[in-house]
Parts: sequence; C-alpha cells; structure tokens
Amino acid sequence: MNLERSEFPFHVLPPLLSEIVDELATAYSAPKEILASSAISIIGMCLGRGVGLRTDDPEPTYGLLYMYLGALPGVGKRSIKALMKPVDDYVYEHRQRQRIQVEAELREGFEKSGKEPSSSDISKRIGKDFPTLYTSMFTEEGLAQLLMRNKEYVSLHSTEAAGVVKSIIGQGRQQNTSTNLLKHCYVGDSFFETYKSSEEAHLKEPRMGVLLLSTPSTLGMFMQHSELLADGTISRFLFDSSEQRRRKRDRGRKLVNPKVQESWENLTKELLGRFAWKKTPETMIGITDEAMQLRLDLDDEMVEMNNSLSNRLVESGITNRTAENAGRIALCLHFAKNGLRALDRTLDKDTMRAGVLLSRYYFQKTCKKLEEVFSDDYRIGELQNLLLEYLKDEPVSLRDLHK
Repeated sequence: MNLERSEFPFHVLPPLLSEIVDELATAYSAPKEILASSAISIIGMCLGRGVGLRTDDPEPTYGLLYMYLGALPGVGKRSIKALMKPVDDYVYEHRQRQRIQVEAELREGFEKSGKEPSSSDISKRIGKDFPTLYTSMFTEEGLAQLLMRNKEYVSLHSTEAAGVVKSIIGQGRQQNTSTNLLKHCYVGDSFFETYKSSEEAHLKEPRMGVLLLSTPSTLGMFMQHSELLADGTISRFLFDSSEQRRRKRDRGRKLVNPKVQESWENLTKELLGRFAWKKTPETMIGITDEAMQLRLDLDDEMVEMNNSLSNRLVESGITNRTAENAGRIALCLHFAKNGLRALDRTLDKDTMRAGVLLSRYYFQKTCKKLEEVFSDDYRIGELQNLLLEYLKDEPVSLRDLHK
C-alpha cells in the first residue's frame, strides 16, 4: 500500500452521492472529499442502530462512523449544513408532532377546570424528554444522560468542533481526557458511571456516530494528543483534511439542482422514517461470500502492514479497525445506492470493494498525518535535549538562548 498516494476514490460513490457532492461543491466552492465523507457519515446517522450488517463477527456491524474532517475557515461549513438540512427538518417535525400530542393530552386533563394548556405547560410536561438524533456539544456526563433518553443512540455532530475537541482532551487545569464513553459507544460496550451532579448513567449497549469539522490545525491538535493515541481513541476515527482555499465564484447565483436536492432529502427522510430511534436492529443485512472475503483480505493486509509501519503507528492501533470501518462504510453505501430496497438485497462484492477502497483511503490519510506528527515530536525532542545540554552548566541570557 502506497501511503504517499491518497486520492479520494470518487468513482466508487453511488450515483446519488456523486450528484449531491458535485452540486454542493460547485454551489458552495467546497472541497469534494469533505462533502463526500460527510454524506456517507450522514447516511450512517440516518441508519442509526435500526439496521445492521451480518459479517464474520458475532456482533452486528452498524453504519455508524467516527468521522473527523478538517477544512480551512470559511470553506465547507455551509455545504455540510446543506447536507444536514433534511435531518434537521425531520427532527424539528418530529418534535412538533410531540408537542401537539402533549398539548392534546394536557387539554383533556384541563377540561374540567376550563383552562387551556400554555406553551410553558407543554414544555414543562415534555421536560428533557424530547427526541434528538444528534448533539453539537460534548461533555461525557451530558452525553451519557442524552443516550439514556434517546434509546442509547445519538450522534455527535459539529461544524465548529474546536469546543468539542477541548472538552474531549481537557483544557486549562482540567487536563484529563474524556474518551471513555466514546470508546464504549464505538463497539456497544455497556457503560456505568455515577456523576456528582446528576443521576447515575447505566447504558446496556450504547451506540454513537461522530461527524466533526474543524480547521486542519485543530484536527492536528486532536490527533497528536498522546493520551488519545495511547488509549486507542484515534484508531476509531476516520480522518480527512483539505487545504483548499476559497475560490473566486462564477458570476451569477449558484443553485443546487432541485431534482438532486429532492432525491437526497427523500433518501435521508426515508431512512430516518424507518430507522430513527430504534433500540435494536429490526433487520440484519446479509453479505455475499465474495464481499466477506474482501473484508477478511483487508484485515489480513492490515496485519501484514504492522511489519512495515513504525512502532508508534502500530501501537496507536489504527490497523486494527480498518476492516471494521470498511464494513460500516459499505453498509452506508448499500443504502445510499438502493434506499429501503436495500433491506431485501444482500450486500455484494462491488459495494464491499467500495467500502474497502474508502477505508484504505482514510487509513492512508491517517498514517500520513500521524507520521508528520511523530516527526514533529522527534524534532521537538531533539531541540529540548540540546537546550537542556546548553543550560546544564550555567545560566544564560535570553539573548544567548535565542542565538
């Protein structure tokens, strides 16, 4: 595998994903690879834990991805918002229906007194028990409580991920990382924690998806954090970053093709309508023998890669989840291609091959970025050693130190 050559394999995307990516990239002058990765991740968000892929592993493979993308300020954010619009609309409509239902229940209870339920009465009855598919802010305690109220599934999504990153890696005096729940949710491990300021969190099989966007420098800060590397958090993520700068736009108003936009909205709402807020998978998608073999071959390839990668890359665990992520991506592509017809179709080798190519792409990008980080660490370490050697005998002036 050539780690230096890592071009996004756009040719493996299903037609609808290719079309919506091309339309939004043109309309918003946004990086296509960032849009493509976001679109795949959003499909996984729509599938949630309502459908799984039956592989060689005894546990179901869900389409939930941990995706972290980097783009320069002012580039890409609005295009991802456009991709997310059908999800936002669906959640809003669901909450409105909930309010109407609660209002009807309250009106029935108030009938004897002749009172009408106020908006405050409705909000009070609903309390925190409102449905959501994603949250934009991260604290482990808040996320645990949200998972308990949302049938143990929620996505973490933010196009301003600097705050999320600071919450995860700690800042100021609070330098402890908060990745325990993130790690549990990747594989659905049970989670139990007692917090000082709220009720205890007891989750039997929590699941999450993650879609974050920040500047490349914030992404680099996340990737180079020593604890996140050591505890395996980094190995769960798919990373990509674009250095594309803002471009001059053509004269005239840029519009997204309404048919393509409508098809994307129909697909996402169709999937949400079937799978949103499911606690257990209602269906398990089968996989052909050829597709299964491709996934196994990728896993074997990653085992062999351990012999050629640096020790620090191997210790980060990034080779251990490449095949798992290929299956997750393939499930997203299966539904992106077929919609709900995918429920009656077996995931074939072409779809798995696409998942493998994309998982390889993210693996290559991650390796390249981590090697840059490790190289910087090495240079900093050399400079620190030189500085300590210079200072050990006698004090020096700031001027001499600069020299």
